[in-house]
Amino acid sequence: MPKPQKTAFEEVPAPPAQAVEWETDDGSPADFAPAETEDPAETPAPDTDPADAESDMGSAAPPETQVPAAETEGLSPEEAVSAEAKFALTSPSEVPVDPDEVELSDDELAEIKLPADFGARIEAVLLTSDRPLTSGRIARTLDLRGAGRLVRQEIKALNAFYAESGRSFRMEEIAGTYQVMTLPEYAEVLGTLRKTRITNKLTVAGIETLAIIAYRQPVVRADIVAIRGVDCGEVLKTLMDHHLIKPVGRAETLGRPVLYGTTKRFLEVFGLSDLKDLPKDGAMRPPSL
Repeated sequence: MPKPQKTAFEEVPAPPAQAVEWETDDGSPADFAPAETEDPAETPAPDTDPADAESDMGSAAPPETQVPAAETEGLSPEEAVSAEAKFALTSPSEVPVDPDEVELSDDELAEIKLPADFGARIEAVLLTSDRPLTSGRIARTLDLRGAGRLVRQEIKALNAFYAESGRSFRMEEIAGTYQVMTLPEYAEVLGTLRKTRITNKLTVAGIETLAIIAYRQPVVRADIVAIRGVDCGEVLKTLMDHHLIKPVGRAETLGRPVLYGTTKRFLEVFGLSDLKDLPKDGAMRPPSL
């Protein structure tokens, strides 16, 4: 059986472009040739001025999200990350405005006629509330939206009256909110009545971890482990279950670890108005003998 022979195929060149003769309206011939295709590589790119390109995008610029270089100059990489995280967390553009905290002007406040028992109404609101309230929220509850300044002035007057009459409680400001609290000298008396469940108590490891976060926030888990020398995964979970700490962002380092910080509940539990009220370094040391 003969073997099939291979057939050689020759490349046939394309026919050259030919002009096509057409006649115009007046009978004269008109030549048309196929349009030549331009090579993109040979087509020069249009000259574009970067300044013109930026102006075409509009004059509106995105909000500043980077911490100023002056604030990170001379800091270590870890301290620079903490500074950037704090700058992002305190950016005014990210903080929502509570309608209850919008204050009225002086002229508008002057037109408000306060009831004669204004102070007693504030007492009733705070004594029946199960959580601390801002002055704006108290004003709204009393149908005086925007009169938070008047509420704060009345609370100041009430506390002065309590001090003069020897009362055992005050309306204390905690983390921007107000709450009726007993004076510290009555803690021993109330300790026999109020029993705290063992499950709600923090362990030594929990207190140490919470102290590290409070003083070094925002801080990543690796830094906490480096300070304490032991793993703290379960301790962090317990503190978050108690609403004492929360994730506040991610560090701009390898793996983008979670940054932890304290919550408003932390301030309420420890009776602090702000983190600046934390005891300083030397205030917690026992006096030298």
